[in-house]
Parts: sequence; structure tokens; C-alpha cells
Amino acid sequence: MSRKIVVIDDEQDVLDIVRAVLRTKGYEVFPCSGGEEGLEVANREKPDLIICDLMMPRVSGLEVLKRLRRNQRIRATPVIILSALSTDGDRPPEFWIRSLGVDDFVEKPFDPLDLLGRVEYIFRRAGYRSNQTSEGAASTPESEQDQETRVPVDLKELPP
Repeated sequence: MSRKIVVIDDEQDVLDIVRAVLRTKGYEVFPCSGGEEGLEVANREKPDLIICDLMMPRVSGLEVLKRLRRNQRIRATPVIILSALSTDGDRPPEFWIRSLGVDDFVEKPFDPLDLLGRVEYIFRRAGYRSNQTSEGAASTPESEQDQETRVPVDLKELPP
């Protein structure tokens, strides 16, 4: 089953480029030309990722984010912001990521292959869990089958 990605942007050229590059990896892409349409499609499709512009007419990307986070069905969906807001000077990408509560920020104009790499990173990150609780610890993949078959062990009952 391919992963679903909703792309919300008011620029048709951006929608076309993002759709084309994501489809090269087999993702199912739902391009939306505005915030209201994007919210409707996201609620209906329950995507694995949302890519959203911030500066759009009628329903802005900020409003899309607010409504996404209020919707129990899709509130935990990862979001990448794709925006023409500058990351130069006092506001690096990390500022936007933290202040907006999103997973990544990509500045327009953008390199389509860079965007694809960031999408794939988010999907890979979701399939890994920390092996240890300390910072910088290695991560290991964990499948759903591994989670179901794990049996808790009581160390007192093990032979010496």
C-alpha cells in the first residue's frame, strides 16, 4: 500500500512539480489548490503526510495548521511547510519548525529532490524507535509483527 500525501498550495506549478517528484517514488498524491480543499481531502483520506504552503488566499496555511491540530482524526499527521517565507537572518528553518509545531520547513524556491529526501526522512523516522533512552543512542527498525510477539520477561524467573 502506497503512502498518501496531501499537498496544499495555491500555485499550480508547485502542485505539479511536487506531485511529479513524489509519484516517482510511488506515493499517492492529492494536490489541493487551497486550504479549505486541503482540509476536506485530508479529513477524507487521512494521509500519512501533509505538505502545505503558508501564504494562500482565503484559508492560509496557519489556519490550516490550527484546524488540523483540532481535528482528532488527523491531528498527529506529520506536516512539512513549503513556503516563500525567508529563512535568512533572524529566522532560520528551526524557528519556523518550533513556532509552528511542524515536522519540517522548506523554503521556496525549492529543490524537488531535497523535498523528496525530507519526505522520505519523515517516513523512515516513523518506522524507527529508540533502542536506548539516552540521547544519541542508535535506533533500530521495529515492525508491527515484532511489537505483537514481544513477551515481557521477569528477570527473577530466569535460570542463573
